[in-house]
Amino acid sequence: MNENHALFPNDINTEKDVFLGETSVQITGFNGYPSIHIAKSYLIRENDYDDELFYHIFEHKTGTTLINYGPTQYRQVEKFIDITDRWSLFYKDSEDPNLLMPVPNSWRHE
Repeated sequence: MNENHALFPNDINTEKDVFLGETSVQITGFNGYPSIHIAKSYLIRENDYDDELFYHIFEHKTGTTLINYGPTQYRQVEKFIDITDRWSLFYKDSEDPNLLMPVPNSWRHE
């Protein structure tokens, strides 16, 4: 697996990619209150690479948004879902649900 390959929003198509499942992720946010996201997981069906490419799309429900997560929050998320560099992470923009924003791998390892 080429763990350095970063996916971009135009690389994915949730209509044709293989849906692997959905997980509810609840962590403690910055203010001590729960932060809840729904994470949908996919495998890219067709790509130009020899390796399988995977991604999660996080949809914010309440609490700290994924863009504001720090290392503490990502360590909590790792208890529920695989977010190693093998997986590309995206979050749905709360104002435009059709817009997916990539989460850089570096954010998970600060």
